[in-house]
This record gives sequence, C-alpha cells and structure tokens, in this order.
Amino acid sequence: MQGVCAVLALVMGLFASGCGEVGQPARSELERVELGGAQSARVEITMSAGGLDILTGAEDLLEAEFIYNYESWKPELDYTISGGEGLLTITHRPQTIAFPGVDYEWDLRFNNEVPMEMEIEMGVGGGELMLNGLNLNQLGIDLGVGGLDVDLTGDWESDLEASIHAGVGGITLVLPRNVGVRVEADSGLGGVSAEQFHRDGDVYTNDAYGQTDVTLDIKATVGVGGVDLSLRG
Repeated sequence: MQGVCAVLALVMGLFASGCGEVGQPARSELERVELGGAQSARVEITMSAGGLDILTGAEDLLEAEFIYNYESWKPELDYTISGGEGLLTITHRPQTIAFPGVDYEWDLRFNNEVPMEMEIEMGVGGGELMLNGLNLNQLGIDLGVGGLDVDLTGDWESDLEASIHAGVGGITLVLPRNVGVRVEADSGLGGVSAEQFHRDGDVYTNDAYGQTDVTLDIKATVGVGGVDLSLRG
C-alpha cells in the first residue's frame, strides 16, 4: 500500500486548498453486514480517494474496518434485500478536499459462499484486491488515478466476466493456471507483460483456456501505465 499512499499524498498536495476541515487523529471503525434472507448479493463500492484492500473469509456478508481522520469522509453503508438478492452499497463522496496527510483506508472482507456481483469505482488511490475464493460471476472495476493488484486465483465453480479499467496507473492481475483464462488487454502507454500466456493480437490465453468447464473472461484497459499478467497454482 506504500505506492498507493504516495500517489494519494501527491494528488492531495496538488489539489489542497487553503481552507477546509481540520483532520483529527486517525480513527478505526468496524462494521458488519449480515446476509439476511438473500440468496445472492450485488456489491457496489464507490471510493473517491484512498486505499482499498479486499479479502475473503467473512462469516457475514461483509466484515469491514474503515480508517479515516476527516469526519466528512466517513463512508456510508446501505443494505437492502429484494427478490432474494441483497444490494450492498459502500459509498464515499466527500464534500471537502482534504489536506496532505489524510488517513483513509477501507479493509473489506467478504463471504466466500454467496454468489456475488461486484462493481468498484475509485477516483484516486488504488489497492490490493484479493478476490480469490469469492463466488464471483461478474466484476467491474474503474479506477481514475493509481494502481491495482488483483488476485483472481483459486478454484472457480462458475464463469467470471470482468472489466477492469485504469486511467493513469497500472494493473497487475494474478490468474489461475488450471482454470481457462482469456484476457483482452489494451495499454495505451505502458505495454502488456504476459510471459506465461499465448498471445493473439490483444488477446492473451493460458494453456487451460478451452479445456475447462469454467472460464475467466477479462477485459483490462489502461490509459497510461502497464498491464502485468501472471499465473499461479
């Protein structure tokens, strides 16, 4: 997360105004969201700036720790259930611009068993998304400025469709060796590193592609920065 913090501090330094609320010592808040009667879940994460870490293994739908030192940056959580599907939104839209030295990080842990769709929208920052083990079938990530490490390894029981975009920064994807993987990667300024993959134009596949019942189909685009693909398992 050091790289994320450096990017965040730089951008905050560029855009800091001469007025605004005064930051306090960083506080930590814990939150839990129970699945309730839902059979599946859709998760929508909106984070204007900061560091985002995602892990698996929660007993509830979500177990979270939020760290922040500006009161207006306190995230908003909302969870509703309709037709057997839970909708969880975690939102951060500050009304003021914080000064350099802001402490802001979300550590989110999700349940492994619940069928899930996840959409993540981030402005400035980045993070480490350890999504291996989640029961994901759809993933969308849109990052303005920063870098992302995304782990999608593990044993997948269903197909995944994913779209990952970064404006300025870089994307590192760690993918399973024994599950079929197809990545359409486009890096405007930065290039694609994929030594363990077969390449056909902008499409990269692993040896297991077309040989397994499950396929991870991913589109990764970066405006300025690189895309790094690797296999594990």
